Amino acid sequence: MQAQHATPSSPPPKHELWRTAQPNDTAPCPGHSYTIKVKDTDQAITLTKAGLVLENSYGEYLPNNTWLCMDHGVFIGFYNKAGGVYLGHDSKGGMMAKVHKMADWERLSYRRAYEGGYMFLTAHWQVKKKFVNAVHDMTKLAWEDNLHTLWEFEEVIEEV
Repeated sequence: MQAQHATPSSPPPKHELWRTAQPNDTAPCPGHSYTIKVKDTDQAITLTKAGLVLENSYGEYLPNNTWLCMDHGVFIGFYNKAGGVYLGHDSKGGMMAKVHKMADWERLSYRRAYEGGYMFLTAHWQVKKKFVNAVHDMTKLAWEDNLHTLWEFEEVIEEV
């Protein structure tokens, strides 16, 4: 089934296969699926034909904004089943989802923030970590040296 895109003024149609299972304070665990949102908003990391964007999810959990957490050694990775791609970073400070095999640029981690939510980090080369932040009026993702954005991982369960 193909995901439909909503206009900003109307919520997307109900998708009967997806629903949330956990409160917004869930830490990601390999083998579980999540919608990754900017803390206290409905802005979710979403895979579109144009690429990776932050898009209002209207509280819906659709295949294009649902990410399967995968084990990657001491790191984790996120796989979008609808697109068959992994969440990762490029060489110019942006985040992307274009590759079909998890490698070094798809190594991610998280840390609990004292004020609630999580810091979302990407590995940069072998030692540095960069913060994943919402940029451009909360429509795009970037990796940066300073923390600007806290995230929530809402667990999603596929109903049979």
